[in-house]
Amino acid sequence: MTDRETGAPAIKRATAADVGRAAGVSAATVSLVLNGKAEGRVTAATSRRVHAAAERLGYRIDRRGQSLATGRSGLIGFVAPDTANPFFGSVQMGVLHALGSSYQVLLMATDVGQSVARKNVEELLSLGVDGMILFAVDPKFVADLHPGVPVVLLDSPIETDEFVRVNFDLVAGATALAEHLVDFGHREIVYLEASTASRTFAVRKEAFRRALRRAGANITSVTTRIDVDEARETTLKRWENWRADGITAITCATDFQAYGVLSALHEIGAAVPEEVSVTGFDDLVLSPVIHPSLTSVRLPAEEMGTKGATLLRAAVEGHADLAHVETIATTLVVRNSTAAAAR
Repeated sequence: MTDRETGAPAIKRATAADVGRAAGVSAATVSLVLNGKAEGRVTAATSRRVHAAAERLGYRIDRRGQSLATGRSGLIGFVAPDTANPFFGSVQMGVLHALGSSYQVLLMATDVGQSVARKNVEELLSLGVDGMILFAVDPKFVADLHPGVPVVLLDSPIETDEFVRVNFDLVAGATALAEHLVDFGHREIVYLEASTASRTFAVRKEAFRRALRRAGANITSVTTRIDVDEARETTLKRWENWRADGITAITCATDFQAYGVLSALHEIGAAVPEEVSVTGFDDLVLSPVIHPSLTSVRLPAEEMGTKGATLLRAAVEGHADLAHVETIATTLVVRNSTAAAAR
């Protein structure tokens, strides 16, 4: 058999029937196994035979045909602003665990809130996704978004009745961090905020500021991108002025920025926490093992991804509506980067 246009041998794609014959089962059983619906219907041994046969034959599910037959594509769109940050990797792992093998996740990294984000989301919708998960979006971005499929917003503390929101209890975490520093005698504190339009960073900063002001402490705000090198360079440039102003603690909007601050202070020779305390938000996997270990507000990223994807899957499959908000608890984890104020 040859290709009509080129005369080259045509490549015959394996079918579900081919896999079934190779595994000694029906095409219907192949469909159950490869679409993640075998539990309670197909034995583990049979499932293994089907997967082995599919792998051997190079069989791939025809998503277009599946969509026509079921009204679903099996595709979920996931939009996140920065896949280089391990925090978003943890969120993605939670999403993948909750969706299992029944869905394929299309990941799109974009600066949510900008015009390019709108175009990217429209492209995902044009692919026929069954639902979408949007992480840390700008309020303006969702104001007129009418996707026609279920949508879950993660870490997006904005007011909207159209989409389900899964948010962290940022106020509790930020307040606990401020009180921790105040209890240690810190009264002059730098807050290194993130240069992003996402509302989540404004919420954590405002809660932190309010708690400090109640205790009579002062906060000086400086902005950087969520970038280790930029936070490091900013600290190198400003440290002498901060020290002259009596700054005894630096709180960062993310652990990523805190790593840059710690690097700069080490280079300068400023002792942490003896001369200045450093804290962050996220509690990334490196925070317990760097030196000194970082005091941080733990934001359970994987739990958020799991919760959001579970809610979205229920909506896609018609088991629940999405008209509610879920809140995930945060925890202050105190480590070696904080101590009593030096002065």
